[in-house]
Amino acid sequence: MKTPSCLLLELVLVLVLVPTLNNAQQYVTNSVNERAVPCPDDPNQIGYKHVIDINVDQRTELTRITNGEAPRKPYVFPFCNRFKFLMEEEVLEVLLDEITFVCGYNGENSELCVLEGGSNQVNVPQNQNTNVIFQGLSFRAFTGNSVQAYGATNSKITFNDVKFQDFLETATAVHQSNPAGGIPMTVEINKVAFATGVGGNLIDNIAGSLTITDLDVQPGVDAQAVVRTSEGGTTTVNTFTATESNIVVRSSNIVVVVVVVVVVVVAMDCMNATFEQMIIFVLVLTTVISSYLSLEHSSE
Repeated sequence: MKTPSCLLLELVLVLVLVPTLNNAQQYVTNSVNERAVPCPDDPNQIGYKHVIDINVDQRTELTRITNGEAPRKPYVFPFCNRFKFLMEEEVLEVLLDEITFVCGYNGENSELCVLEGGSNQVNVPQNQNTNVIFQGLSFRAFTGNSVQAYGATNSKITFNDVKFQDFLETATAVHQSNPAGGIPMTVEINKVAFATGVGGNLIDNIAGSLTITDLDVQPGVDAQAVVRTSEGGTTTVNTFTATESNIVVRSSNIVVVVVVVVVVVVAMDCMNATFEQMIIFVLVLTTVISSYLSLEHSSE
């Protein structure tokens, strides 16, 4: 007969082993993902190692539909986890409707799918009709508009558990605009973090509708504006967090400075505000030693 201590030990072992055995890929591929391959970090995961392969698979699907074939939905494009995608000569195009770009097994930012370098990293073409979701990806070391949200008025782009970091010069993380004039696509930020970068207007809403549910500005960020809304656009902010920073609000005539010593959390319940020329920027007070992002593979 087993003692109670032995039974307890077996129970603990079962609880520890279950998550390991249940490490199934939540976001699975289908026949539309012709160029997806076993990932270097875990061959059991099927995903992409090159942005160009994602673009080619999207174009192949568009050609099939044009030729009268049925769409192969759902459109889910998993990026290989613990992988760095070099973007100096590539741009991720959003060409399909109802499309999700996801990091790794479960779309968590901790799985480290990093689009690194270049000026423009993602492009939603002008007048593109789409509902696109970015789940768990990181955008790093960009110098221009990381994400160009130029889609049609009735389109939407959503960011879930996304991080922008190490941006340079006058970089913009999300540029929401309609180059032809008029109302651009809707932008929805459910969970986004900014870390260690120097930029311009990090989120630039030009005449659009922007909803921010959870925005975290971490130490090391210096920008002209965290959010700029202009030309009659509307921005709704629910939660904004800044750590060890100065928040400076500028209009044409006044400057208001709020010194943040530890953590400031601004929670505004569905407060709609139109900021014609309002600039919010963050200037770091203390020197922060940032953790180095270690990646095992790259798309070179």
